[in-house]
Amino acid sequence: MKDKQIPKKNMEKAIKYKKLPGRSRGLVSGIHELWYCEDHMIYVISHNVSEDYKRFYYSDIQSFIIRKTITGIIFNVILILSVLCFLYIFYISSMLDSWISWVVIGLFALNFFRSLYLGYSCNFYIMTAVQLRRIKSINRSKKVDSFLKKIMPLVTNAQKKTEIQPKV
Repeated sequence: MKDKQIPKKNMEKAIKYKKLPGRSRGLVSGIHELWYCEDHMIYVISHNVSEDYKRFYYSDIQSFIIRKTITGIIFNVILILSVLCFLYIFYISSMLDSWISWVVIGLFALNFFRSLYLGYSCNFYIMTAVQLRRIKSINRSKKVDSFLKKIMPLVTNAQKKTEIQPKV
């Protein structure tokens, strides 16, 4: 697992971060990644010449919001229709014996099964008292599951420590 060190201002020691699952790339939006250490997570948005950081302390997190989307379903329908269209085109043109036709059909089918393996598509949000931030690097159900397995114990421990103890 890759580690990333980001120095804190006015401190000699750098904080060692570990990468969380998920990575999103966009032409305009840049590369989105989540990193974590013992008391907070950092959301890194890398552009060509700059990086933006959003820090989430575990004690400040109020909720994780997962909203199922139909993007994955639409993508899968398009892939299946593409496989069927190419099968029909290659059948009509008598090219089903050609290896090229099976490579084309296989690529679409492989992407379909990969999409099924990754799980349903979703939008993932982290809510604190001052912000609701969409985390673009976590966009499939398998990524959400592995993210929550790593982060929930840290969030629970941090929030147990910050609970106000009643005075007796």
